[in-house]
Amino acid sequence: MLRHRHFTAVMALTLLPAATAVAQTTQSQKAIEGVVTGRGTVCVQFLADGIGPVTLENAPRGIFRDGLRFRLTGDWATRSRCMQGRVFAVHTHTPLPDTDTK
Repeated sequence: MLRHRHFTAVMALTLLPAATAVAQTTQSQKAIEGVVTGRGTVCVQFLADGIGPVTLENAPRGIFRDGLRFRLTGDWATRSRCMQGRVFAVHTHTPLPDTDTK
């Protein structure tokens, strides 16, 4: 006589509410400077001086246009909706003069 055993698999799925879709960040605020390089898949792309390409979380729309320089304060994100590379969650932004000398 064959006996059949039934197994029940239980999977846990945690859904985050929409309000937590913004970046989860480190605890120490940092400052970076650089130039806006365009829009990425979801977030603004930024070329940070001495760091390289960075994706910006919480960048206000319409302010961050290609070629403009900014000093940004914020935190490096450990999780983000941006989906592209290293992410910096912007807290404050200050426009900088263009350093290009024509």
